[in-house]
Amino acid sequence: MPQGRAMELLIIPLIVGGIGWAVWKVRTKSRANDMARLDEAWRVVLNDPQYMHRRRYEEYHREVEAQARKAEAQARKAEQL
Repeated sequence: MPQGRAMELLIIPLIVGGIGWAVWKVRTKSRANDMARLDEAWRVVLNDPQYMHRRRYEEYHREVEAQARKAEAQARKAEQL
């Protein structure tokens, strides 16, 4: 086997491996940054003294809207019959 061919067989996998390693590092760093932002957002939310009150209000509001949509759908269904 000529010397140039052996070097080709050695360099190509090293290049492919280097590119794969670089992509893996970028994805890992991106995932770590996303998790850090999410952790910070939860810290802000949980430190808010009005969070639980606002959450209960929003859940109640969603429930009322769901009931209104359900009643409207039933009314339309009854109207079609």
